[in-house]
Amino acid sequence: MKSKALALFLSLVFLLSCATSDSAKQVKIYQDNLALLVGKDVEEVTKTIAYSWKFGLLNRWEAVDPGLETVTKNNFRKHGFSKQEALEIFAPKGAYIVMFFQKLLGQAEASTEVQVDMGLVGVHQQSISQELAYIRVVFKDNKLVHQRVW
Repeated sequence: MKSKALALFLSLVFLLSCATSDSAKQVKIYQDNLALLVGKDVEEVTKTIAYSWKFGLLNRWEAVDPGLETVTKNNFRKHGFSKQEALEIFAPKGAYIVMFFQKLLGQAEASTEVQVDMGLVGVHQQSISQELAYIRVVFKDNKLVHQRVW
């Protein structure tokens, strides 16, 4: 039983390491290209993210001169702002728009079979993992001032 679990674990690690390298490359490309858009307007940035890169919008909120309470109330479940981040990003006065995007980069499937007596195949386990990329952008007065990619 332990060998079956070990085989499943090793299979998943191998598949995820292969998928992670490609996913990490894609995330790095998005990160580098998004850094070039700092200072651009909302429409241009969202068109690039949603239409060119095919990300879906998960959440969005707007506030004028948001305080820490507003930011934490509207914080995203995944990849939300830390307290320190919120204080730094939202310190300047202005009208803010915050958007959170997601894209499926790929899926990895792993399965294991255990050979039992006389060559018969026994227990079969299958698992699927998804590789997702996330983008969080912050606009102040309709210009991109902060971006982060995971």
